[in-house]
Amino acid sequence: MLVIMRHGEAQATPGSSGDRALIAAGRAEAREKFAKMFTNNPVFDHVYCSTKLRARETLDETFHSMKHGKIIYTEMLKPSGDPVKVADELRELTGNTLVVSHLPLVELLVDELCGAGSCKGFGYSDIYVLKKGEDGSFSVERSSLD
Repeated sequence: MLVIMRHGEAQATPGSSGDRALIAAGRAEAREKFAKMFTNNPVFDHVYCSTKLRARETLDETFHSMKHGKIIYTEMLKPSGDPVKVADELRELTGNTLVVSHLPLVELLVDELCGAGSCKGFGYSDIYVLKKGEDGSFSVERSSLD
């Protein structure tokens, strides 16, 4: 299972996409959407997160008591990250993986992995769960938009 999540709603800082903190509603929404999607508390073998504050705080809000492998904070998941490069790295992983990132990368990443038009949008804290087939291809299993 590959889970791709967009960060929660952050402070509005005109002209800046740097380190903006989540607002209270953004924290709550991240917790609620994650809890609704994952009532069985899956174990994540791999966790990748953008280095930006709003992504790190989203991860913190969703991972209070979850079991997980090492968290890798990477610039590769910045908003302008290369979806082909990220997808290539994710394809090599086995087990359950969580990715927390930003627009437009999250949308581009779903389409890169599952085919053009697979992503139906990403609001704040939205989540896509992708299933890896036996042939290594991915498909959208479900999303928080369902």
